[in-house]
Amino acid sequence: MTNTGDNALPEDDQALEELLGRASPRPLPPADLVQQAKAVAQGEWQQMNRRRTTRRRLTMFATAATVVLAVTVVMNTWLAPVVPPVQVATLEKAIGTVYLLGEQSELYVPDDLSAVQSGQTIVTAKNASVGLSWGQGGSLRLDADTKVVFESIDTVELKSGRVYFDSRTDNDKQATLTISTEYGDVTHIGTQFITAVEDEELTVRVREGRVSIDGRFYDRTAKQGKAMKFAGSNEPREFDESGFGPEWEWIELTAPVTAMDGKKLRAFIEWVSRETGLKYEFESDEVKSYVDDSDTLGDLSNTPRVALRQSLRINNLDLEIDQENGVIIISQAGH
Repeated sequence: MTNTGDNALPEDDQALEELLGRASPRPLPPADLVQQAKAVAQGEWQQMNRRRTTRRRLTMFATAATVVLAVTVVMNTWLAPVVPPVQVATLEKAIGTVYLLGEQSELYVPDDLSAVQSGQTIVTAKNASVGLSWGQGGSLRLDADTKVVFESIDTVELKSGRVYFDSRTDNDKQATLTISTEYGDVTHIGTQFITAVEDEELTVRVREGRVSIDGRFYDRTAKQGKAMKFAGSNEPREFDESGFGPEWEWIELTAPVTAMDGKKLRAFIEWVSRETGLKYEFESDEVKSYVDDSDTLGDLSNTPRVALRQSLRINNLDLEIDQENGVIIISQAGH
């Protein structure tokens, strides 16, 4: 008869208990093995705990470093000294429409551009050009469709277009200027040169002296009578440069008005020669002597060639230009 009390076991469980009761006791493992197993388990637990602690510390350090970096950036921004703009150039001549770039990247025509400050950006229109007296000495000129950022007293950034620089000053000291471009930095070593950024290429033409070019992929030095073209990662290409002709004539539009009061006509001819890149010759020794004895006369505010022709005519002289060989030939009027 089956027991139905509270302590009664189901038939299957009772049978299993009776079977286990008849089984012999299971032998215990040796004590040394038990100790080894405990040691291994404890070591694994400690190593896992150390990894968790290290991860937590690294996370805390990374978070703290991020906060410190953010605070440092903000503090440096707040505490960084505000560098006031300085005058880097003086306007000597402007032709056409000249713009400044505003704070919202808008173009506007300034009321006064007599003094160019560091941080300003000048943009010339299609019909415009600008001639500047560089603060460190020398003459800087901007062609039409040109954009230049005036970074500091010795650096400008040419974004696009063409600029010309003549480093010679009135006292023959060499002015300092680096022209920075997307394709490399151009630094003169006492010279006259053109730097152009057009059609994703950097071209440097040297009329006089030498120019160092620290390109994106190559470094080169361009010498007098040579030009360098940099295009992407290609090897720079060097070619001959005459120093006169169509590539140079635009700079004459903004040539500064030179002071020739009390100076002889020969000095003015030499200045025109430097501005145009043209050499000069005299028709005869008599003409040469006459020029050396004559004064510079007339309105010199025009472009160099026009001003020279006017001054020569006042002195009963004339000129002819040999375009092929780049020579101004001075003769008596009527010859």
